[in-house]
Amino acid sequence: MGTARGSVFGVVAVSFLLIGLGTAPAFMAGFLGAYLRTDLNLTRGQLGLVSSVLFGTTGLSLTVAGRLCEVLGARRCAVANTLLVTVAMALLALVPTYPVLLVAGTVCGLSYALGNVATNVAITAVAPPTRTGFLMAVKTAGVPAIAVVTALGGPTLAAHLGWRSVAAVIACATLALALPCLLVLPDSRRDRAAPSGVLPPRLWWLAIAGFLLVAGSNPVQSWTAVYLHDALHVSVAHAGVLVAIASGTSIVLLVVVARLTDWFGPARRCVLVASTCAVCASGLALAAIGPRVGLVVAVVGGFIGLWANIIAAALTHAVLVDRAPDSVGRASGMVLTGYYLGALIAPTGFGWLTDLTGSYAAAWFTCAAVMLLAALAYYQVHRVVPVRTHPKSVPALRVPSVVDQPAEKSLRIGER
Repeated sequence: MGTARGSVFGVVAVSFLLIGLGTAPAFMAGFLGAYLRTDLNLTRGQLGLVSSVLFGTTGLSLTVAGRLCEVLGARRCAVANTLLVTVAMALLALVPTYPVLLVAGTVCGLSYALGNVATNVAITAVAPPTRTGFLMAVKTAGVPAIAVVTALGGPTLAAHLGWRSVAAVIACATLALALPCLLVLPDSRRDRAAPSGVLPPRLWWLAIAGFLLVAGSNPVQSWTAVYLHDALHVSVAHAGVLVAIASGTSIVLLVVVARLTDWFGPARRCVLVASTCAVCASGLALAAIGPRVGLVVAVVGGFIGLWANIIAAALTHAVLVDRAPDSVGRASGMVLTGYYLGALIAPTGFGWLTDLTGSYAAAWFTCAAVMLLAALAYYQVHRVVPVRTHPKSVPALRVPSVVDQPAEKSLRIGER
């Protein structure tokens, strides 16, 4: 099917907003955790369950989303994403209860599955293969960008108008994005007459690596603000500012690192992700000892962990395209299922482990250990799942036709 609609810049810009706003409900639970816990009388485990439900639903529905994107196309799936988030967040703003919060998380999780696959397919359809890592990183930078907005604006808005107002703003912003999705994103449906690309036989290793990455590093996004408030007595507003600074600076680092990986080539990209996971483990270990050593150590650890989380997550999308360029929809469904199942257990498990032990140290050290396993898993992907040539990068071969041959022959006779 045809893919034409917007330019590469337009497609990446809309994907940047779509993927960022898709995480806004989860960030709302993290940055406004103190307000939610007080207003709805929640434990840490119950608060963590909100993000777990959202990302867990994303993981469980990604395989179906991958198939749907092949049939419906990136454009329709993206529009469906915006409408689902709008309905969910509007309902939460009108009925602010914990059961509705969980229902909204479930619906947003379904929509985020559609958004992840749709943006991967849309960018792959219009992007030059040599810029895959960079453009995927720009798209994923929407996540920390929205985190900055939510961290800075969310607590202030909630303090004056209540946390329901934040849900209403997210609903309005997402609804406004529906029209750009419709006008700019390509169709990108797979031609049913064309053969479907075959997934690499050991691509499931990337699903395992993604699972470990998110299971170990997701709490640095969903819990850092609450951790700074609870363990180090930082105000909600100041904790939001610190997370916003870390998220904002991660955008610059992400774009620079992604451009370097394109320059080095896809064959080395997975090794860089493995190294980033190891760096993340060191940051999480610093966060674990932060309450005993001091606020500066805790903040430095949080910054390192968040930077590494964003970079590794973004480059995972590029690693996926490197290894399954002719079946991005189904490969996204398979790999990102593992990726977001990690998010199913991470926020809730982190909260429950903190409640059980009475401190954040055990939870952060556990995350650090999981990140070391993630580093090993990504290195295994590098070893056993080869990079494939992107269909766009294969030059077309001109085969002389039967009609051409007599003309060429007569030309040679004339030359003699």
